[in-house]
Amino acid sequence: MTTKPGDLGSKLNRRQLLCGGAAAITSIALSTRTSSSAPRSPRPQRVPKANVTLSHAGTHAAAIGLALDALPALSKVRRGDTILLKVNANSGDPFPYSTSPTMIRLLGGRLRDCGAQVIVGDRSFWGDPNTFGNLERNGIAAAARNVSAKVVSFDDDIDWIRIPEALVPHWRGRVRVPRYVRSCDQVINLPCVKTHFITSYTMALKNVLGLVHPEDRARRGNLRSHDAKRIYHQIADINKYVASDFHIIDGFRALITGGPTPQSGATSTIVSPGIIIGSKDPLAADAAGIALLRTLSPSTERVTSFQTWENPMLKAAMAAGIGKVGPKTLSISGSSIPNLARIKELASS
Repeated sequence: MTTKPGDLGSKLNRRQLLCGGAAAITSIALSTRTSSSAPRSPRPQRVPKANVTLSHAGTHAAAIGLALDALPALSKVRRGDTILLKVNANSGDPFPYSTSPTMIRLLGGRLRDCGAQVIVGDRSFWGDPNTFGNLERNGIAAAARNVSAKVVSFDDDIDWIRIPEALVPHWRGRVRVPRYVRSCDQVINLPCVKTHFITSYTMALKNVLGLVHPEDRARRGNLRSHDAKRIYHQIADINKYVASDFHIIDGFRALITGGPTPQSGATSTIVSPGIIIGSKDPLAADAAGIALLRTLSPSTERVTSFQTWENPMLKAAMAAGIGKVGPKTLSISGSSIPNLARIKELASS
């Protein structure tokens, strides 16, 4: 039976399209190619791909669904792959202080349906020894179990690898990260949109600090004192060694004052922009997130006191050669995004 081009959608189900359906698409395309004698249409002009995608919807699940539909990492998943979801569980406080259980259920469910083994992990603030308790309180652990994912606390009972000292010059002493960052087929970073009373904001770049062994984080000269002259470069060091395959910043709800936890000392303000940010590039993802915060946070928040690409965290990451995006190459796409023009303007400033 001859397959008509119009039958493509009926022959490929959603799972095939999201879980490595490229080969199937190519096969069908070859079978429907017109003969060489047919006149050729002019070659279309190549349009540069956006390096950040914004998704927006009226419900959290719908917004996440749109973001996952645009997630290239899903198309590369093969049965038997191991995927690490690096969540944000600095505390046991619920979303947007921590990664949303809805994100874990929807993303983890798609990965499970592709035949992947999913690992959900983090380590809370180095002074808090109860990461597992926090993962239960904020709902992440229950959501992970719902999709048959393994829940891991990055503590002593897992395997660690030591980063060569030359690669982490701004840290004191040894620096260890979970072996998962090397053994897993993909690492997907799942931060939230939050202000931060020390670093002005915390999103894709800063979320990787949860991978560092708590003893190494707590060592004097590292994160125990949060040296403002070093912390941005320390964040850059870890990001240069741990390259996540994709970053999904959940801004459906956002903490626009008082971040990153209710214990930060300032009054917390939570709003609902309804936006999910997706990018392979952590600088691009954070630039969009900073721009979003700059449209929402009051002038009393430090994140509003810098132009986006003058933010010390982005500057340190750029200086370290992380990512491939800058203010002149940032490209944001998204449909039906509130205040999109202003976000684009601020993200490129």
